[in-house]
Amino acid sequence: MQIIDYCLKKPTLVAVVVFFVIISGIWALLSIPIQLTPDVEKPRASVRTNWLGASPYEIEREIIIPQEEHLTKLPHLVSIDGRARTGQSSITLEFEIGTDMNELLPRIMNQLNLVGSYPENTSQPTIVLSGANSSPIIWIQIRTINDNPRFIRTYKNYVEEVVHPELERIPGVAEARVYGGRI
Repeated sequence: MQIIDYCLKKPTLVAVVVFFVIISGIWALLSIPIQLTPDVEKPRASVRTNWLGASPYEIEREIIIPQEEHLTKLPHLVSIDGRARTGQSSITLEFEIGTDMNELLPRIMNQLNLVGSYPENTSQPTIVLSGANSSPIIWIQIRTINDNPRFIRTYKNYVEEVVHPELERIPGVAEARVYGGRI
């Protein structure tokens, strides 16, 4: 009863407290993120093919168009996006949510095998089960320590033949790339 008596004697204070509670409730309501649907990333695969010295026009005509003709026959395919750069082609395949990519990977390889012959000096297509535009999570730089008399370029083969395959075998790693160095 003392609380009620106190509130009746000081109505201005009660009004100010109620006002602050209402304002803080509105502020909390507007600042709390409300997400009715979760962020779902559609399963993606990218196919990369290198052709040293070729122009984007040649890559599109000789590599991307024949590959896309066969890859459009894949089940659960939502969209296909091919990009040509000097010396490299990249085709991003987007599939329906819930598509089992481990089951679809052999089908992608089979469709690429149906393409037939590629131009001379063309690498085998590489399939990566992640988006073509996904960013790397980690960059690793290799360098020698001060006491080491060997040049860093002597380690390029070791990194390509030993370190690179080991990184790609780690569960959850979609892709590892090696850049730089001299031959």
